[in-house]
Formats: sequence, structure tokens, C-alpha cells
Amino acid sequence: MRKFILAALSCAALLCGSAIAQAQTIPKVWNWTWTNTRTNGAALPLTAIGGFLLCDMSVPVPSGTCNGGTPVSCPVTFPPTSSAGTCTANVVPGHSFVAIELDNSVPPIAAAPSNTVVVPLPLAPPNPITDLR
Repeated sequence: MRKFILAALSCAALLCGSAIAQAQTIPKVWNWTWTNTRTNGAALPLTAIGGFLLCDMSVPVPSGTCNGGTPVSCPVTFPPTSSAGTCTANVVPGHSFVAIELDNSVPPIAAAPSNTVVVPLPLAPPNPITDLR
């Protein structure tokens, strides 16, 4: 019986530890301005914009389509109707993100990644334990 209780407590501790290790997401509203030119200087009207990728660069996917990061769902209506873009996504605080605009050609042509944004942590983590014995 004693071994059973110790095994159950060990299992519970492992489960609690894994639950704590899982990242918690928060909703974040993203805002940007759609580009209106191509890299060669040609005009890019709003009607030619056909896609948007939000990429979590803290979760690498080397062979993926999101600049080496993980795509994050952030719904956007196409074609956009104004130069201001916006979407809401559930993201992990502390992770870094970039956006990629796509045109509506087939296959779509992707812009270079945007500037990087790090989602701030809601609260600073506690200081580490320094006297564990």
C-alpha cells in the first residue's frame, strides 16, 4: 500500500509539473499598414493583396512556409478595404512574431517578413530559488 501511495504521489507531481510547463496563451490584437508597392516600385493596390501570415518565431518549423516559424491563426478578410490591417490571435507571452503579406497571384508571392514584435509577459516571473538543498 505504501508503494502504491508513493507511486501515485510521484505520478501526480509529474502531471502537475507538465501542466505548469505548458504555455498559456492570451488574446492579442495586431495592427499594421498594408504595403502599397512591390519591391520594384510598382503599385500594389489593396485588391491585389491576397494573404497574411502571422508567424511565431519562438516555435521553429525549419521547412515550413512561415519564414521558419509556426503559423498562428489570425483571420483577415481579403481583399482588404482599407490600408489599416487588423486581426486578433491567441499568442504566447514572451514569444516573438513577424507578419508576412502575400499578393493574390497563383502561387502567391510573399513579402519579406515584417519587423519582429515580442509579446510582453503580463507579469514578470518570480526570482529563482537560490537556496535549494
